[in-house]
Amino acid sequence: MWSSGQSNCRSSGLALVPFLYDLALVQEVGGRYKEAAATLQKAASLCTRIPVGKTTFPDRAEILLQLGVVLAKMNNQDRAETILNEVVALEQKATGPASTYTMTATHELANLYRKTGKAERAEQLDDYIRSQEQAARKLLRD
Repeated sequence: MWSSGQSNCRSSGLALVPFLYDLALVQEVGGRYKEAAATLQKAASLCTRIPVGKTTFPDRAEILLQLGVVLAKMNNQDRAETILNEVVALEQKATGPASTYTMTATHELANLYRKTGKAERAEQLDDYIRSQEQAARKLLRD
């Protein structure tokens, strides 16, 4: 699939990625999930290693997150779960376990688990999110 790390993208590919990402969002809002998934896959394939860590937008993790959300809407839960798990791992490594990016990806994965009847796994992720929120609040108070 995609590997983490930093590398240069083909310049034409990198320039097209934001356009393709935005196009996929429009397709998704219009209910054209299959087209949105194909567009997001194209965006990811143009640049196999967009640096994760918010140095560019959208970065690879953001593209994959949106792809996972679209696949879940298409009822392709197995692929969505694989991709969303990858996004959580990428975001934890790049931005930290309590970052908003990690929490967003974790929340989407929990939503997928709820949708697919994996309530216990969803609750575990919800507990993780709550614990990170509590830790952040404690840091703000101290």
